[in-house]
Amino acid sequence: MVVSDPSRLVLTLLPYLFLTDVKVKQARQLASSSFAAQNPILSGLKDTAWGSIVFGKERSKLSWKNVVLADRELVEHLCCQLQSMEPAARHDIVQAFLTTASGSMERQMPLKYLVISVLCRLISQLEDERERLDLALSVTSQLRSLLKDASLAPDESADVATVESSFLQTLHDLKKSVFPVSALGSFVADISEACKIPESLKRCFWWESAVLMPAEQKCIALLRELFDLLTTYANEGAGMHVFRSLTQQLFKHHFTDKSLLFAFLSYIWTSSSPYERMQATDAITAVNQIRALHIAAAILRSAAQADLIAIMSLSSDVLPSLVVAMASPLQPVRYSALQCLHTIQTNCKHGNFSYSSVVDAICLRSDEVLADKNHLAQLLGSLFDSDATSPAKKRAGSRSEREMRGKALSSLLLCVNNDAVPSFVKERLLWCLSLVSSTDVLVQLKPLMASLLQVVDGSVDHIQHQLKCLQFILSRFTADRVSVFATHPDFGGLFLEALLRYRCSDPDTNSPQLMALNQLSKEMFSAVCVPSMQQSIISSLFDILLDCKNADTANKVRQVFKNISLDANQIAVEMEKLTQLYCSPAGSTIRDMKKHAKRATRSKAATIEDASAMETDRAPGTEVRIDDRAWQRVVHILEAIQQKKKLKNTQALIPALFTLLSKCLEMEASPAVEYAKQLLLSCIRHVCVHLSPQHAPVDPAVLDVQQFNVELIVDCVRGSSNPLTHRHALVLLTDAAQMFPEHVLRNIMSIFTFMGGSILHMEDNYSFQVVISTVQTVIPAMVKATERRNAEDVHSMITSIMRVFVDAFPHVPSHRKLPLFITLINTVDSKRHLWTVLALLLELHVTKTAAELPEWHDKTSLHPDIEFCLELFENFPPAIQVESVCSMLAYLQEMPEDKPKDNKMATPMKKQKTGHLETTEHLFNIEHHTAKQLRHFKFVAVNFISILLSCPAFIGQVINLSVPAAEAMKPMYQLQLEKILGYISLLARTSQNNVQKPSAKFWKALLHKAYDILEKTNSLLPSAVFLSVVEGLMRSEQLSIRRKSMELLNTRLQAQLQQQQRFFTEEQTPVLLELVAELLAVVQADVTSQEYVVNKHTALFSLKLLCKALGSEHPQQFTKVLHVVSCIISEEGVNLTVQSSALLCLGELCSSLKVHAITHLSKFLPGVFAVLENREKLLSNNLLLLSSVTCLHKVVDSLPHFLSPYMVDIVHRAVELSGIDQAADTHKSQLHVRLKSLRSNLATLVAPRVLLPAVSQCYTNLKDRQSVQPLMSIVSGCIAAMSKDDLAANQQQIVALFLNCLDYRTQHKQESVEALAGTEGHVVDAVVSMVMKLSEQTFRPMFFQLYDWATKHESSRSRVLTFYNLANSVADKLKGLFVLFAGHLVINVATMLESNNSSTADDLFFDGDANATELRRLLLGYVLDCLHKCFLYDSQGFVNKERFETLLLPLVNQLENTDGDDEMYKEHVNRHLVPCLTQFAVAAGDDALWKQLNYQILLKMRHSLAIVRLSALNVVEQFTIVLGEDYMNLLPETLPFLAELMEDESFEIEQRCQQVIQHMEKVLGEPLQKYF
Repeated sequence: MVVSDPSRLVLTLLPYLFLTDVKVKQARQLASSSFAAQNPILSGLKDTAWGSIVFGKERSKLSWKNVVLADRELVEHLCCQLQSMEPAARHDIVQAFLTTASGSMERQMPLKYLVISVLCRLISQLEDERERLDLALSVTSQLRSLLKDASLAPDESADVATVESSFLQTLHDLKKSVFPVSALGSFVADISEACKIPESLKRCFWWESAVLMPAEQKCIALLRELFDLLTTYANEGAGMHVFRSLTQQLFKHHFTDKSLLFAFLSYIWTSSSPYERMQATDAITAVNQIRALHIAAAILRSAAQADLIAIMSLSSDVLPSLVVAMASPLQPVRYSALQCLHTIQTNCKHGNFSYSSVVDAICLRSDEVLADKNHLAQLLGSLFDSDATSPAKKRAGSRSEREMRGKALSSLLLCVNNDAVPSFVKERLLWCLSLVSSTDVLVQLKPLMASLLQVVDGSVDHIQHQLKCLQFILSRFTADRVSVFATHPDFGGLFLEALLRYRCSDPDTNSPQLMALNQLSKEMFSAVCVPSMQQSIISSLFDILLDCKNADTANKVRQVFKNISLDANQIAVEMEKLTQLYCSPAGSTIRDMKKHAKRATRSKAATIEDASAMETDRAPGTEVRIDDRAWQRVVHILEAIQQKKKLKNTQALIPALFTLLSKCLEMEASPAVEYAKQLLLSCIRHVCVHLSPQHAPVDPAVLDVQQFNVELIVDCVRGSSNPLTHRHALVLLTDAAQMFPEHVLRNIMSIFTFMGGSILHMEDNYSFQVVISTVQTVIPAMVKATERRNAEDVHSMITSIMRVFVDAFPHVPSHRKLPLFITLINTVDSKRHLWTVLALLLELHVTKTAAELPEWHDKTSLHPDIEFCLELFENFPPAIQVESVCSMLAYLQEMPEDKPKDNKMATPMKKQKTGHLETTEHLFNIEHHTAKQLRHFKFVAVNFISILLSCPAFIGQVINLSVPAAEAMKPMYQLQLEKILGYISLLARTSQNNVQKPSAKFWKALLHKAYDILEKTNSLLPSAVFLSVVEGLMRSEQLSIRRKSMELLNTRLQAQLQQQQRFFTEEQTPVLLELVAELLAVVQADVTSQEYVVNKHTALFSLKLLCKALGSEHPQQFTKVLHVVSCIISEEGVNLTVQSSALLCLGELCSSLKVHAITHLSKFLPGVFAVLENREKLLSNNLLLLSSVTCLHKVVDSLPHFLSPYMVDIVHRAVELSGIDQAADTHKSQLHVRLKSLRSNLATLVAPRVLLPAVSQCYTNLKDRQSVQPLMSIVSGCIAAMSKDDLAANQQQIVALFLNCLDYRTQHKQESVEALAGTEGHVVDAVVSMVMKLSEQTFRPMFFQLYDWATKHESSRSRVLTFYNLANSVADKLKGLFVLFAGHLVINVATMLESNNSSTADDLFFDGDANATELRRLLLGYVLDCLHKCFLYDSQGFVNKERFETLLLPLVNQLENTDGDDEMYKEHVNRHLVPCLTQFAVAAGDDALWKQLNYQILLKMRHSLAIVRLSALNVVEQFTIVLGEDYMNLLPETLPFLAELMEDESFEIEQRCQQVIQHMEKVLGEPLQKYF
């Protein structure tokens, strides 16, 4: 814009034109400038009165009077210039002025004052009202900001004598950046002049809802802003009295009439702005309301009584507005309003005004109203409650008072119904009257309700307040007021209209529909006395459900249906609206209707535009589709009532529901049709449950059974493929079977057949529960019904039903099978029919599922079918399981042996008079199965029984039985034994008859399984019964039965001996002892057949177990057994297995009888030794070998102190057998363990005085070296077990034995060096074990004796080798203690080193021996190792100077000992010599000795042989490592030798020397290359 930039520049220059002091030089220069002449605002300024004053005299200063006049003229000039401009240009400059006025710089205070003065002056001169009001509002806003931010100067106008002085004071304040309060008066006066209250506002009381023009609205806004501005600063700040005076002027100028003033003030205190969610920036605040109420109270206090009566008249709205203020949630507002009422009550003392009763009541309870924001509604409710009929309330006041209260209430209601009243005021008044229970109030609010229903769904301002008004009205429709539906029918229409008003402009407020639904309580609906109104409400609710798209609303409608109490006839009426659209020929059957539906042509349904015209869309008889509005409405009805509890006369729904169900069956299948069927079935069941909660038969007077169409329900099952429909139908049939059993019976089998073919395949929990419920309810009802007809048909019917479930077994989900069959069996009586289900399952397994194994199944485990049967049996008591096993065994006995070739029923194996097979032949129909399947069925059945009896779950159940239950099981055990024994006899005969047939193996296997059953059955028997049964079986003529009885006995005895379970008590001991004679009879039988041999073996094992259990307490009964067993062992040609069992039995007899067997030692031990002498027989039969060793071990363990005559033989056999065991290398076998235990017993249990001579004699008689180690282990064990006294007493004998054993190398020179070393090592270990138990005093003479034994016999140098081997081992064990004795060896050691050095000795050891070199190396190794240990563990100065010099050269010269090949030399040096020399240096511990040793080693570096030089170099390297930095003293003499080796002719030595030097550098931390 053109003037935008000049306007900003003018604003910058105006402070220089506005004079604040007497200096005018700058003002003159600016006014005379060309800019001022060209600027539209400043042009002509010099020619005005301002110019006359400023330029009048040629002085640089003016008088203060002229300053005041010049500033006033400047304001007038600027105002005239702005007024003369075009509106657009003026608007831009004004906006620039306003921007300047809103600036925050305090130094511009004179400019702000000038700008506001110009704008206020301009307001009074503008002709356009709208522009004038806009400018006034803007200037007011700027004044507010200025008053808020700037500092105010105190008002001193009262002290100023003239206007000139006042203005001079103003200039003085502006220069101090303080705004003068005195200047506000003229500003507010100018602004107030711009505001003229319109005539339309003067004629109405409620300004907020008045229809106003924009200018009138701005006038109200300006008045509101002025009121806020003046009242804000009238109570605080420096110029309070100025603002109060201005406030009074404002009221006097604009509100000459009190009614107009109260209209303005009520506009302030009834405003909803303080309570809005989003307040506008110019909104009325609660503080404004409080100020307005305070002003009203002041006015009321000063008003005359006549004026007060006029203000409080019924035609006045002052009191309603005050009631709204008292309903404020803000306590200060309520307090201010109460002050007004108190003023009215005080000034109108006689109470002769219309609202006196209201005012008095509120003032009386003012404290409660002030404290509780909700108390006002309670107060008015009790005040205006005119429906009370109690005498107490009638006495509450006179008739005139009640009439006055009624008029006051009517006046308030007229105010509510007044269209001119704002919505917020209506809302507050309705809230205040919300607790008035009078029906008349609801009647008087009917016009308001009608008008609100027309506007609530439109875009109307303050819609939330209108909705709340409607909510207050609808909330009055309670149970005690709905009688208005009868007295005022229009209310019914309004309520229904509210139910259908689902639209709402305010998303945060409930729609009228939800408000009405919230009022539909159980009590309210029941109180509606007009049946048509109830029906209309129900119909409207269903329409809402049909048309509703809001989930919350739909849920609310359903909740309403759930709570209200309905009559089924009302629901039937709604359903019949659909049936009226059908026109089926009378008497048509369902089948005819289905055929008609298939032949009918279907037309496309037209779109339904009007949702309310359901019945008129189609003519009766036309085709109705499931997606039509009529059917959808019925679906919603069914959804609403399927769980409805508060429903009367429910039987009235049955005909309508079955009619609708028949219509569904006529339609083509679709998801919608299936859903409708499910709803109908669910509703029918709900009616049935409602009629008979316990499913008892229904009285025909209540519901005719013919109305319950079972055929339709069955058709739903048959004609539908939807699983959910099946479930609903089956659940309904389950209930119907109990309520109408005879009516359902004829369709029952088709239902179960359908279940087996479809619903049993479902995996969901609901389907399973449906099946379970059907089984538990339908089957008992059918059993009772069948028993009434013919009791003999019950078993056949139950079997047929169970076959249906068994046939569906493969398709039933795995996790559902077990619960299903448990429920089925419990329902039909598990005691009678558990075995029937088992037979059917096994038949299914044999014929269909046996070969159908999943890929993941482990073939070594049980088939899933068998596992399921086991799990099934586990869920029933043991008594029922045993009884089922007996029934199954009986059924197997009655089955034919094989399938006849003529396909006729063969004669059963065993025909009973009861005809058991005839009643159960349909379980496994032989005519329909092959012979192979028959045999398979028998085998699977017997195998299952065997598995069941050994199942841990079944055994656990039997063990945990209570005492009475266990006693009750005895007859069942007896019966089971009889059945299995009878079946075994039958199978034995059949097996003998089929020996030559291909099926022989089958019968043998089946018999074996039957024996398993017998064995497992016996394990369940009580001990007393078990013993009597075993005793009887042992007398059987069949050898297999005898053997089986003994095996059963052995099983129990073993379990008891192993403490797994105690079968036999002391009371049963005599019975067990009686069995000894029976078992001896079996053992002594003179028959050699294979079966007899097996029986003898079993009998001997039984005797062994009995002896172990009872022999120690009853030795007399087993003495004869000992004699018999001794004879069997000594008998020639006896079977090896029997002989092995006899040996084991003999060992157990000795272990049990102990001293009672001493007299028989001479009888049985020779036989045992004879068996042990036959080496070939022992090696050929491991059982015999192990049995003989076990027997010998038991004898030694039991009778160690009575075996002196036999000790040599015993030791010899033990050592010889141990040698065999070592040769076979069976260290983990039982034989090895037994032999080791035998040797241990000999060493620890036999007295040394008896054992040592036997050992010595045994060593003398040894035939192979493998026996030395076992023999020495016996000696070691004996020494370890000896006490100190025994050791001292037997030391000489032991030493003599060891000297003999240590001479083994001399006595067996023909053996290899390795073999001799190994054998000698065992002897050395034994000697060391003795040494470790000796003290120093006892060991020293023994050591010297051994030294003399080795060194004083020149003829046997092998002893020296043995001695140093022993010395090395002893040194290794004694460590530092051996040093005490080693000094005796030093000279001999030096001699040995020299005598066996090929470089120094002429006569070497072992010359002439084939292995001389190996022996010398071995001897030197023992010597050097022994020295190394002495040096290593030397802590007492063993290596002194004398010994050092003695050993120095012999040790160093060993570097030149090249005896043997290079590999032997390297091994000797690296393994023995180098460690010895190194530790020798460490033990010396003296620099002088080190130098001697080091120098002697260095001399070897000049040896002619490269291998010697290399070894010396290795020794130097080790010295460096061991001595570390101490080697620095030896380095000077070492370097020349190393330098020589660096130039050695051998490349290997030169390279190795470099490595050694590098290593020495690392160890010593000093570079050595500089010396070379």
